[in-house]
Amino acid sequence: MSATLGMQINFKLWLLAFFKKVSGPAKYLFLLLSLEMLTWSDAFYGQPTGAPPAGIGWSDLIVAMTLLAGVVAINRRKWVLAVAVTLAVLTLGTVWAAGLLQTKPLYIAGELSAVLFLAFTACVVWHDIGQTEGVTADTLVGSVCCYALIAATWAFAYSLTDFLVPGSFQFPAGAAGIAGQVAPHPDYALLLYYSFVTLCSVGYGDVTPLSPAARMLATGEAVAGQFYMAVLVARLVSLHLEHARHKRAAAPSAEIEPLKRD
Repeated sequence: MSATLGMQINFKLWLLAFFKKVSGPAKYLFLLLSLEMLTWSDAFYGQPTGAPPAGIGWSDLIVAMTLLAGVVAINRRKWVLAVAVTLAVLTLGTVWAAGLLQTKPLYIAGELSAVLFLAFTACVVWHDIGQTEGVTADTLVGSVCCYALIAATWAFAYSLTDFLVPGSFQFPAGAAGIAGQVAPHPDYALLLYYSFVTLCSVGYGDVTPLSPAARMLATGEAVAGQFYMAVLVARLVSLHLEHARHKRAAAPSAEIEPLKRD
């Protein structure tokens, strides 16, 4: 009994130390690495195109790590932590259950909860960036994380749209949707690629939205991408100028103080 209690205490202490370490000055680095792994997960571990995923694979484990990284990055306020944990558990539970049970309602719930979690995390990260007092490396990493979170949010929204409204997108040859199947479109990497292309307003044209819902989502993402870059640059410049002004204001007082002592 005492050995079990000691192991539980040691695990809790290790968990607290881990959260404290990754929530420090480099709190967004873990999230950025997880998002990068999520971006590349389907390219290396994804299912063959046209085959619905079954069971829990490497990509599902990377999704779990991304959810954990998102919770860790925004755990500074109790209500934010409570909402993030609730959405993360709901997302993880429904995604894994859908992979095991292969039922449409679970897939819909998993995609929808993922959209909510990623959107909530992006909003909190954006708010935290705006509250910083200067431009630091962590601020820049957080800005990149927020941009990637926006793309990931829309990618899941595209996947859900193509699942609910079959034929919403025209995909390249060999990457067609799987209308009528139990699982949504398995090639999440392709939808994430399309999401980034739309967010950057590049528009190669290899993936085309066809349904009204898909077109509305694509238009909204393109507008969001333009506004994000404009507002982000303005905010970073404002933070840099404000920090420089504070430094100049503090410099004369630091020089006058030694003269008073003399």
